[in-house]
Amino acid sequence: MRIFITFSKHAVTQMSARGVSAATVQQILNFGQVISRHNGITSIRSGQITVRVNTNTGNVITVIRSSGGGGR
Repeated sequence: MRIFITFSKHAVTQMSARGVSAATVQQILNFGQVISRHNGITSIRSGQITVRVNTNTGNVITVIRSSGGGGR
């Protein structure tokens, strides 16, 4: 089964600024580790990238690339 996702304008801006492709986001959603769930928002991480998605709508809200220096 294929699940379609959408991207908020903010997510697209953040992806572009951080060099993260839509294909990478899809891989993280499919195979990443769920690190939190709160109020319908799920955060999924793989390596240094975290994707936050509204699990009710499938809308990717933001994409974060951590520095790996003890931050997020």
